[in-house]
Amino acid sequence: MSKKESDMIKGTAILFMIYHHLFCTPGSIFVPYSHLLGEQGELRLAWFGKICVALFAVVSGYGLCLGFKKYQKRTILNTLRDEYKNILVRVFHFYTLYWYVAGIYCIFWCILWKRTIPLGELILNLLAFSDSINGSWWYAGEYLKLLLLFPLLDLFFARLSDRRQNRIKAVLFLLLFLALGLQYVCGKMISASISAPLFTAAEFFMPDYLLCFGTGYILARFDLVTVNASYARFDFLLAPFFMLGLVLSVGESRHLCGILSWFGGLSSYMWLIQLLFLNGILAFLVLSVPQSTCIFLILTGLTTGASILLRAGYKGINMAVGKGRKCRHAKKEAS
Repeated sequence: MSKKESDMIKGTAILFMIYHHLFCTPGSIFVPYSHLLGEQGELRLAWFGKICVALFAVVSGYGLCLGFKKYQKRTILNTLRDEYKNILVRVFHFYTLYWYVAGIYCIFWCILWKRTIPLGELILNLLAFSDSINGSWWYAGEYLKLLLLFPLLDLFFARLSDRRQNRIKAVLFLLLFLALGLQYVCGKMISASISAPLFTAAEFFMPDYLLCFGTGYILARFDLVTVNASYARFDFLLAPFFMLGLVLSVGESRHLCGILSWFGGLSSYMWLIQLLFLNGILAFLVLSVPQSTCIFLILTGLTTGASILLRAGYKGINMAVGKGRKCRHAKKEAS
């Protein structure tokens, strides 16, 4: 799967996300409007749109696997060290983008509602430990957990060049699985006051979309995707087939693939900013035309326009930082 095809899938996912947030809850839009597909048809399509999260998770796992194939996997410690170095860089880049968009969102939120955000709540949201300011930010914490678990997932499937290390790895993972199983069994037998904190900690650190993420990894690891070939627990089964169908059916259409890929390039900004228009600023404009398709197109247009400006600003900041580093480096060499 090429970069353009993965962007096309992300572009489709972000459009599904906007539609899902608009129409998944009947009555959430406070003005009367007509239904192009009928009320039940739109509701079914909106709930199918929840697959957007699974699509993002599968594409992330797929892309990470391809990016990490370059590492030579000799020993357990070397593999984990090299991969976690890369992961921490990715975490840093994600946080810079997240803080940039979330900061702008919070400023507009405070101006719009004429309220302040408690410092503790703001810090928890900026660290992705909470989504109380914007409910769609819950996936930030999920994505960070997936990133931090990835080196362990990659190590599980890796064949190390040292055979002895492979045996050690097998024993370590076996002990890990036994410990997790023992914790679960013992948790059912001991008092709730002891078991509850253990299960709470396990639930916090275990991503809900680990199966989707792992599915994307396996698709890339074993080259299973080729162009020629309720937040449901089973989205990890549905998402790969949807992705494959999308690549095969749309991938040959240069114009449609290009449009969806372009949306994919804006998807991170659109995800983080779209609820600002629906729940607050310019909500009157989004809902000005009482027809569901028009509401969707207006919200998509506003979110896209804001995302273009945000991306331009973010790239400008990165360029300025890069030039500053080059200037400092040149001054050091000259001295």
